[in-house]
Amino acid sequence: LFGTVAPVSLVSNLFSAPLCGLILVSGYPAMLLAAAGLPTLGAGIVARTGCRWLITLAETVPGSVQQVPEPSPWLAAGLLTAIPLLAGTGGGRLRPFLVLSLALALTCLHLGRVPGSAGRGALETTLPDVGQGQAVLLRSGLSAVLVDAGGSRSPTFDVGARVLAPRLAAMGIHRLDVLAVSHEHLDHAGGAAAILRRFEVGRLWIVPGTLNRKAIRLLAELAWERHVPVVLAGRGVSVGGDGWRLHSLHPGEKDRRLAVNDRSLVLRFRGPSGTVLLPGDLERDGEEALLQADGIAELLDADLLIAGHHGAAGGSTTAFLAAVSPAAVLVSAGRGNRYGHPDPGTVQRYRDAGALVRSTHRWGELTWRHEGSRWSVRGYTVPEPGGTPEGK
Repeated sequence: LFGTVAPVSLVSNLFSAPLCGLILVSGYPAMLLAAAGLPTLGAGIVARTGCRWLITLAETVPGSVQQVPEPSPWLAAGLLTAIPLLAGTGGGRLRPFLVLSLALALTCLHLGRVPGSAGRGALETTLPDVGQGQAVLLRSGLSAVLVDAGGSRSPTFDVGARVLAPRLAAMGIHRLDVLAVSHEHLDHAGGAAAILRRFEVGRLWIVPGTLNRKAIRLLAELAWERHVPVVLAGRGVSVGGDGWRLHSLHPGEKDRRLAVNDRSLVLRFRGPSGTVLLPGDLERDGEEALLQADGIAELLDADLLIAGHHGAAGGSTTAFLAAVSPAAVLVSAGRGNRYGHPDPGTVQRYRDAGALVRSTHRWGELTWRHEGSRWSVRGYTVPEPGGTPEGK
């Protein structure tokens, strides 16, 4: 149901069951007394303490939660068949077969799917539908890089745990070579902690000078706890793998005077058959600084552009788009968002630059795939009558 398994529960349930009993025994009287306007006589303190212990037991034990894709219908049918037969009848002569089937089904459930691959020689970029926010998955062969992990729904809705982690698991992602957070705003960074907890991450990239920001500091502390290297990914930092390389083009040392959005990481991902540019929430001032930086303008050319600042009016200038010259632009924005993203004028500038434009607020999750000399874009929904989500 939740896309997770908890192997540690075989042991932790021995402690959580008594805690649940304590919470119920103290919690009901506390609620009744409080509703009547009477002192809770310490029952509320007992219930609250029990809840804290229970949450600590569930969240902090190593290996307590592992992300897995939802089971296939065949796996679910096997589990639902084997368990009642074993529990109700003992299985009779079929018992050894049922026990083996149950063990295999549980093993498959815990292992999840075979690690996914974008295919040899292919570059695949996916924008999951995270609402008004952004997350971009880049895949080349068996390698995967996630840039940002945010999306705004409500303060109590963890997009990383509820949307991104299940989606990555369903795609066969078990490990991320890099988790990069373009800047500290929660619509980009809000789900990164859940990704760090539930997946193996090779390194965490953050903007230099942001460790004093609460959101980034807490994220870095979690990375250190999990022995994930934290990289201050300023201009010139790069990392690569089999057939791909991730470059940081911005910010440079002179860019710390810029506003938060304009200090966003600007990343260039080069795969075996194409290039993607990811400018975070960069706007006009940041784009100007990028174009004026020595030796950077010629590195901006890309096949695919992830729209800066969700396609807002203050960015994606004509000069910047001329330097990038993208064949396609993908926009991550929430349906009916209060900011009006993407701005119609900005979308028109993308089209005037000769790019195909698609946005998650109309098309749902978007995937751009480049293989050889051909590329295509597909979406999960068709926004207009007679429309087709296929690109060229």
